Amino acid sequence: MAAIKVKDLTKDYGSVPGVDSLSFTVDNGEIFGFLGPNGSGKTTTIRTLLGLLTPTAGTATILGADVREENALIEAKRRIGYLPADLGFNDDVTGTQVLEYHASVKGDSRRTGLLDVFTPPLDQQIREYSTGNKQLLGIIQAFMHDPDLVIMDEPTSGLDPLNQAQFNEFINAERERGTTIFFSSHVLSEVRRVCDRVGILRDGRLVGLENMEALLERGGKRVHVRVADGSNVDLTATDGVFDRTTIGDEQQFTYAGDYTTLIRQLADYQIHDIEITEPPLEDIFMHYYGERKGSRALDRERKPMFETARYEARRRLRGTAGLVAILSVYVGFMTGLYRAINIEAYGEIINAVPASLREALGIVDLSVVEGWLAAEVYYFFWIWVLGIYFGYTAAGLITDDIEHDRLDLLLSFPFSRSRLLREILGAVRADPRVE
Repeated sequence: MAAIKVKDLTKDYGSVPGVDSLSFTVDNGEIFGFLGPNGSGKTTTIRTLLGLLTPTAGTATILGADVREENALIEAKRRIGYLPADLGFNDDVTGTQVLEYHASVKGDSRRTGLLDVFTPPLDQQIREYSTGNKQLLGIIQAFMHDPDLVIMDEPTSGLDPLNQAQFNEFINAERERGTTIFFSSHVLSEVRRVCDRVGILRDGRLVGLENMEALLERGGKRVHVRVADGSNVDLTATDGVFDRTTIGDEQQFTYAGDYTTLIRQLADYQIHDIEITEPPLEDIFMHYYGERKGSRALDRERKPMFETARYEARRRLRGTAGLVAILSVYVGFMTGLYRAINIEAYGEIINAVPASLREALGIVDLSVVEGWLAAEVYYFFWIWVLGIYFGYTAAGLITDDIEHDRLDLLLSFPFSRSRLLREILGAVRADPRVE
């Protein structure tokens, strides 16, 4: 059984397309790279696989669980590690506290061994962490419960070269342990060292699905050459040369042919400088999959908020909160007005109360009742105002966190809806933005 199986998966944000008819599988024990430029739909795919988004059409299974079936997905999440693009850690806690919380939810059988490889400053508060240290802490929490499947969104983002090398070595060791790893990236050199296969995503569509060797052959290398006497290198008869440009005395081109042939051609010149690098992923897309006719990246994951369904949810929540607040003021005012008009009726009722009971209650004359009524109206009014303010603020913070993916890690936990709601409300109450 495949660890991940996707069939005709589509996700739309209303009129805004996210991903369109994706179909692929990830085998058990495989390291699968999900490549694409920023905004191509990688994060949307990951969030849909984890049940954070509901598919518009099609289906997907992850460790045998249908992503549309909540109970089955909750069980599967116990065997999944997740590293989101935005970790959303609380700035006021230490790294140790973060790991303790994750351990209480998922377990931590591998924590000690992981801390021998990755060394974030656990005693410091998260607000003091560099981007790289936050990423290291995120990698530890993703693997510490020994999951069968780990899903990572841009895992080396923010890591320095030394930590990137350690991460690559660690991922190769995980392959030997049989862990299935699915991670997204927009950097070809990041995945070429560790991946078995890659899926290439562009504008929400899967445009390529191949092993790394085939991808590297198709992508070639980017070559920068400077000849000592400033002359041009004549490679017009050499197969595999394309995208050739000249900038000053430097010639640049992409080469996808036999490298021995290229070296023999260059041996006829006195080379002053030569640099051979991986071509940008976008160059591979443009050469092999057609030039992009106007980037639609912003139409997908980075569309302005007023174009997304999540913003619509926020707008409606706040609009409803505002309407309820206005109605509360109106009801409070009308209640007070009604009771003021009928103060004499209240007086008649009070006068019917035995004198001894009125004295025990502190009711001497009608002015006391008027004070009670006024206090009751204000009490009624302020309870509603404070309730609406907190609800408005909480709804705004939650939807803002969802909009910016800060709740992704929490949403990926194996929680029921009621447990998840309690965790989110607890986070809101502790949020310094709630005054």
